[in-house]
Amino acid sequence: MKIIAFPFAGGNTYSFNFLSNFLGPQGMSLVVLEYPGRGIRIREPLLVTMDELLKDAMVQLKKHITHEEYIIYGHSLGGLLGLLVCQRIDQMGLKKPTALVASGRPLPHLKRRHKISHLQKDLFYQEIATLGGLPEQVLENEDLKRFYEPILKADFQIVEDYVFEENPKINLPITVLYGDEELQKLNEDHSDGHQNGGIDHDFIKKTWEAETVAPVTVSVLPGNHFFIYDHGATIAQTFIQKFHCPT
Repeated sequence: MKIIAFPFAGGNTYSFNFLSNFLGPQGMSLVVLEYPGRGIRIREPLLVTMDELLKDAMVQLKKHITHEEYIIYGHSLGGLLGLLVCQRIDQMGLKKPTALVASGRPLPHLKRRHKISHLQKDLFYQEIATLGGLPEQVLENEDLKRFYEPILKADFQIVEDYVFEENPKINLPITVLYGDEELQKLNEDHSDGHQNGGIDHDFIKKTWEAETVAPVTVSVLPGNHFFIYDHGATIAQTFIQKFHCPT
């Protein structure tokens, strides 16, 4: 049993290491795909469009699709990419995952009203700091900030420039996880909403249900955008349950 994971903006193959201790004893392996321009692919040029990132992800993914059952998992940018990957898997007739799990991506068609990828360094990192997830040693070290700035900005540009397209529904159960502090920020920072002028739990579920003919489960956990680091056991249990549920 395998989890194939896609990192958030600025993430790399180590971003989900916190899950390994929970998955290993269950006989589950974790494969985290690396985006170009960081980690073991540091010498490759950064990508700045979703189309480029999706193409790259599919090249990597096909190497890991075997007879073994697997789940697609992504956080934030990775959650959106995970959905697009599942759609592309359907289009290409590849072996389908057991489920899609998306965290930190409450809405698949999320559109930021306030874009930050073009901001100068200090303002950019002020915005990044509000999301959490970036270690203090990075925020307080100018050399590290200079190193991560182009990586983060490229990833944010991918999200900010992407125009969500409607595709045929996939036939996969989807689990969506988000932090309770995200909902308020979502309503403050994004232009999406429903007839009552805001985004709530039911609206999130309904929006994801438009992407699949299979069941959608939406759960909220305490925390900000990077709530995942406080809930490793819960997230791992989500994967375990998906492997034991019929698709």
